[in-house]
Amino acid sequence: MNPFPLSGAVYLKSPTGARAADLEELTREVAQASGASLFWHTQMARLLDPFTEELPWDDLSTWVRGALKEPETAERIAYAIQSSPTEIEMLRGRLLDVFESLTPKERGRSSAPSGGEFAFLAMRRAEIPTGLTCRSVDELIDHLATAGADIWFHHLIEEAWMLPGETPLIEWLCVAGAEAMAVRLEADAQRGLTVRRLRTTAQARWRRVGVARRVGVPTDGTGVPAGDDPRSVVARLARRAAQRGGSR
Repeated sequence: MNPFPLSGAVYLKSPTGARAADLEELTREVAQASGASLFWHTQMARLLDPFTEELPWDDLSTWVRGALKEPETAERIAYAIQSSPTEIEMLRGRLLDVFESLTPKERGRSSAPSGGEFAFLAMRRAEIPTGLTCRSVDELIDHLATAGADIWFHHLIEEAWMLPGETPLIEWLCVAGAEAMAVRLEADAQRGLTVRRLRTTAQARWRRVGVARRVGVPTDGTGVPAGDDPRSVVARLARRAAQRGGSR
């Protein structure tokens, strides 16, 4: 098994020039926005707002709620984003489904005030090697315990959305025999948690396993108590593989 190098990232933004003043224009721009732009406007708050225990509002529903005063449509947009699989085109499709379910009158009835248009941004990532290499699952857990939020975001959220196929960290864990840990990390990341909540949830689980090991409670060697039904873990892995196969 190859060691897994941990990396962080810096995310640079720049305006694309695309703007929307109402839902009609927002529909058009979402339909043609780049994947990196949609990722920025729907997922970056999970990193940029790490201090809240609530699910962060994405940029799109926040603007519709605030600038257009359309709370019901904003709720539908937020739900479409939070419930979407980690695949940009599926996300785009769910957003367009929301917009297209509105009548032309509904899409054009509210306009943003002058200067309050939605300005689309582009994202460019600069990867930053940390020098940390994980040769075992336990070493990965030790490194992640002190890793910055950008490392968690890069490996568990950004790469899940922006790379084709399996997320590299999740794939490495499966190769290492830590399938149950991989399932739980991926499921937590797909729930739309902020990075802060994602790492808190994972570290609490790992601490419980560490205590179990010290007091002699058997574990399956992957960071999961042995009492967890292996059949349920295999079933979750099968569902995860089927979902990824159908969405790529």
